[in-house]
Amino acid sequence: HHSRPGLDAGRLKGTNVKKAINDYLNQTFLKNKAEENWIQAFYPPAIFLNISAVRTSMISQATIVDSLKSFITRQTGFGIAVAPLELMGGKCPEPLDSAMCALIRNDIYPPRTGQILFYPKPLWIYGSTPATHGTPYDYDRFVPMMFFGGGIAPQVREEKVSPADIAPTLSRELDIEMRDVHGRVLKIGKSCKR
Repeated sequence: HHSRPGLDAGRLKGTNVKKAINDYLNQTFLKNKAEENWIQAFYPPAIFLNISAVRTSMISQATIVDSLKSFITRQTGFGIAVAPLELMGGKCPEPLDSAMCALIRNDIYPPRTGQILFYPKPLWIYGSTPATHGTPYDYDRFVPMMFFGGGIAPQVREEKVSPADIAPTLSRELDIEMRDVHGRVLKIGKSCKR
């Protein structure tokens, strides 16, 4: 077991996060009323609020979302909580920079995004899986692409590529015609065939 003193990293459990959110919203917005389940669906990084709980509280959804965003970012291991509506409206809330806002904005599809998007801090992860993709941090977005086999020369190149470039590149290598392809053909160095 190796440890690095001072490294801010860890794991988050979805059940703990959901309970913390429910407890916070019940204590804040339903002080003397019966408790509600505030979360209709929880698919990290998206939270869908239970609209009937919002109605019961008699508080505006925008106020609840703002309060919940600040609650989430105060929790251990969380770095970002934003409302997709504000990002789609062109806002970029502090402390995010425009590049980070653009990356998160690219992740928004309104019917499947909920009222809040939230991401762990860098080096924090949900659950017990060894790795995930899905945060806007560089280490989650940069993945090596490798082509190998007969006729391909060994080389390493550092250029920005996309998974969408795989199909057009392989189709050219295999002489398969593809139309209306999203992605570009990458140049693969040829080795001398024997």
